[in-house]
Amino acid sequence: MHEMLTTQCGTMVHRGPDASGEWRSADGRVALGHRRLAIIDLSEGGSQPMEAGQGTIQIVLNGSVTGSVRRATPKCCSRRTVSGASIAFGI
Repeated sequence: MHEMLTTQCGTMVHRGPDASGEWRSADGRVALGHRRLAIIDLSEGGSQPMEAGQGTIQIVLNGSVTGSVRRATPKCCSRRTVSGASIAFGI
């Protein structure tokens, strides 16, 4: 699964040239990959996959959350960021 996820994320490099990230569950049954195009939050804090709940919850978000810049950082996310993924944890 590792090679397949890396290959699939690599095919999307033109869609997200700013960063990439991968996460795999301990048992290897679930994997998440992400390519990032940073527009609103240019910091490393917006990198994905993003975790909450002391690593028990993982998220990858494709797109943006309308009005996210005006919202405060959710309490469930340890990162101080205005990225759409961190805002989605609080929804």
